[in-house]
Amino acid sequence: EIAKLFFELIDYTQALIYSEKAASLDDENKWYMEFYADNLFNNYEFEKAISIYKKLIKNTSEDEGYYISIAKSYLYLNNYRKAIETYNNLQSITGISRFLSIEKHKLYLELNNISLAIKELNELLAEFPNDMQLIQMIAKLYLQNNQIKDSESVLRGGLLIDNQSEELYFQLSDLMLKEERFEEHILYLHKGFSTETTSEDVKVEKLLEILDSQREGVYAQHELDSFVITLYSKHPNSEGANYFYADLLKKE
Repeated sequence: EIAKLFFELIDYTQALIYSEKAASLDDENKWYMEFYADNLFNNYEFEKAISIYKKLIKNTSEDEGYYISIAKSYLYLNNYRKAIETYNNLQSITGISRFLSIEKHKLYLELNNISLAIKELNELLAEFPNDMQLIQMIAKLYLQNNQIKDSESVLRGGLLIDNQSEELYFQLSDLMLKEERFEEHILYLHKGFSTETTSEDVKVEKLLEILDSQREGVYAQHELDSFVITLYSKHPNSEGANYFYADLLKKE
């Protein structure tokens, strides 16, 4: 109880001292040992915390929180491989989850292993095939890994699911620009600006990006004007769309 009081007062040093005493008196008590491990963690004694959490898993239960705490401890120790191994152990019990797959993919990227990061997200996508955010993430990683055809394939597959996703059209247009397929780049920009969406934020950001960093010889003025007109026609109440449209009228 004294340890709990210090814990609530955020005095983790004193909480550790008293929780260690309690644990030494009864190391079979799940609550004592769990609280001791938590206080070790809060005092940056990660190796000791890992040892206690593993003992709890072995002797008491396969509590999901213990695995998460072990993985976090390994992260603080910069041992990303052990953290991934811990998440894999948890996944063998709970099955694939968005949290575990996203965390593992981040760690693979920290280890500069883009291929395994992609593999992790593809396994998650198999469980959630309509997840647009996942599709965008995978396509971006393929592109980062210079797997152009795979990136394009993933984006086109996403558009079969949602042909009103301006994000996918703009991502595909960026890929075309990288490949210097300029006509297709312009085509997918038009498709992105023409989507029937309620939010204009992504489109306004994209138009700003185009206007701020024009590549010579890619955009004709009438194409830029067309982007503005399309944006305004789809979102006449948008402050951003009105700004661009008013600027266009001034030039005329």
